[in-house]
Amino acid sequence: MNLPRCRAQLHKRRWEENMTYIATKRLPQTRRVLLAGDDHTLRLQLGKVMGSAGFDVTYAESGNSTLKLFDYARGRFDLLIADTCMPETSGSALVHAIRQRDQDIPIIAITDLVRPELLSEIASCNGRLFEKPVNVKSMCTHIDTLQLI
Repeated sequence: MNLPRCRAQLHKRRWEENMTYIATKRLPQTRRVLLAGDDHTLRLQLGKVMGSAGFDVTYAESGNSTLKLFDYARGRFDLLIADTCMPETSGSALVHAIRQRDQDIPIIAITDLVRPELLSEIASCNGRLFEKPVNVKSMCTHIDTLQLI
């Protein structure tokens, strides 16, 4: 049995499995996602996944830039994916701010550590929380249930 020797290998293996899954999930590119997070690598990886799944991806590096982009493009995003740990604004504060602006946009939050209070905060905004490393197959299955047009 070939077990990964470290967490990095586990992340790489999961990433390869996720990309294999995504390669079979081609959709028309009519949907837009706002992808917010300060981790450049995570943004690029999730952006690649979302692009492969048929999304037009817009990136934001902080909570404030996310809110500015969201306000500027009011109504043009079909989905928000946000890291819960970002500079300037916490992920839960960002989720609340977005929810005040738009009651209907689906929200996915990503975290290093799922804490009960964070889980309830995100759930109170009708969001879904995923833990890092993100299981992309589960996330895409969740997105499919949203039936975004």
